[in-house]
Amino acid sequence: GLGGCGTDTYVLPRDFTPMHYDVRLDVDWNDDKPDDMQVAGSVSAYFASSDEENASPRKETRCLSIHAGANVKVSQASLVMVDGTVVRPQSRYNEELEQMKLLLDEPVDPKRVHHLAMDFSYPLAESMRGFYRSSYKDSSNQ
Repeated sequence: GLGGCGTDTYVLPRDFTPMHYDVRLDVDWNDDKPDDMQVAGSVSAYFASSDEENASPRKETRCLSIHAGANVKVSQASLVMVDGTVVRPQSRYNEELEQMKLLLDEPVDPKRVHHLAMDFSYPLAESMRGFYRSSYKDSSNQ
């Protein structure tokens, strides 16, 4: 099992509602070896706090689910609480739903989570999904 992450639908649970994202992508560009190109990055997803008008009532949970492609490798993930406490979840990937499940040792109140911070990497591919590699030829066939 996924330790309290028993969702069986592509639609994410509404326990955590992101309000803002900060994303950084670094591409290891290599024209000589395009199949070896990598993307490394980080994302911080900020959530509605308990005192914001649009923060809906949510129950405590031991799981946060996010969409992620199968080729994404998460090297570090942490939840930063509104009081500054940092919680480091374990991660499990559900390939069928293309979801990363972040599992917590103790239940947390989603309204007390300030943001999720993650570092990740993946191969830059031509799959036309997410941030991908592409090429084209101009009118002079270059």
